[in-house]
Amino acid sequence: MKIGQQVFVVDDDLSARIGLTRLLNAAGFNVRFFAGFNEFLKLIKTEKYGCILLDPLISGFETTELKEKLSKSDQNLVVIFITSDYNEETRMKARELNAVGFFNKPVDGLALIDAIKWAMVRKGNI
Repeated sequence: MKIGQQVFVVDDDLSARIGLTRLLNAAGFNVRFFAGFNEFLKLIKTEKYGCILLDPLISGFETTELKEKLSKSDQNLVVIFITSDYNEETRMKARELNAVGFFNKPVDGLALIDAIKWAMVRKGNI
């Protein structure tokens, strides 16, 4: 696996996790998925490269907490939001986290793969 090929899917919707994992594995990414935000935060301390696909509606999600974790370390992770609730509040959360992408569910798989690759190249992860 190349640096940056790691994708973290953080979504409490089982069908979304399964679908995204299958899609991204088929595209050559190494995928780890999480049903809970706190479970994901425990792992994030050890990861340096990759892309976070995050549903901002997930239980326990705090924009400031994730922003703090990402800024206090030498991590080079990019964030892409995937949500079924496209509104001003979720757009503000995306801006606060400097998310590089924002997708509505259901997601266009090819567009998502392109966005992940673009984001990782932009951050120097690939």
